[in-house]
Amino acid sequence: MEIVLEAVVVQALGPSSGPEILIFKRFRSAWPSIDQRKFSIVSSDPDALRYVQNIADSTISFAKKQLNDYQPRDDYKELLTLTIIFLGGVPNKGISFRAPADFYNPGNSVYISTKEPRLWEEDEDYKASREIVRSMRVVNDIAERGVALIEEFNKIITSDEEQKQFLLWL
Repeated sequence: MEIVLEAVVVQALGPSSGPEILIFKRFRSAWPSIDQRKFSIVSSDPDALRYVQNIADSTISFAKKQLNDYQPRDDYKELLTLTIIFLGGVPNKGISFRAPADFYNPGNSVYISTKEPRLWEEDEDYKASREIVRSMRVVNDIAERGVALIEEFNKIITSDEEQKQFLLWL
C-alpha cells in the first residue's frame, strides 16, 4: 500500500527532494495527537456514496472473507480493513488504525560519487555499490499481490466500467 500511496503523493505534489517524504514524516509525528475515533466514512460524502451504495455490502463481505479465509500479509490486511471501515462496516476485530510506517524515497538512497565519472571505475565505494546493485533480485511482490487482489475484487464488484474506475480511484 505504501508504494501506491507514494505514487499518488508524487503525482499530486511532485517528487521528494530527499530520501524521506516530508508529508509522511509530518503525518507520522502528528499521529499520537490524532483522535482516531473521529473519522469519516463514505456515507458522509453524498457524491462518493452514490458510486458505492449498491456495492458496499458485497464489498464488505468480500473483504471480510479475504481476511478470514486467507490471512493476508499486513499490508493487504490493512487495505481490506480500511476498505471495510470506509464503506461503513466494522471489521471482525473492531475498528482500529495502525500508526503510519516510515516512507522513504528509494530513488534518493543511492551511491553518489563526487568524482568525475571517468574515475568511478577506480573508486572502491563505487565498485562495492555496483556489486550490491548487480546482486539484487528485483521483485515487485507488493504490486503483484495488489494487482491480483484488485482483479479478483473487480470480478465480483460491478460490471459497470464507470463504477470500477471510480472505485479504483478511491
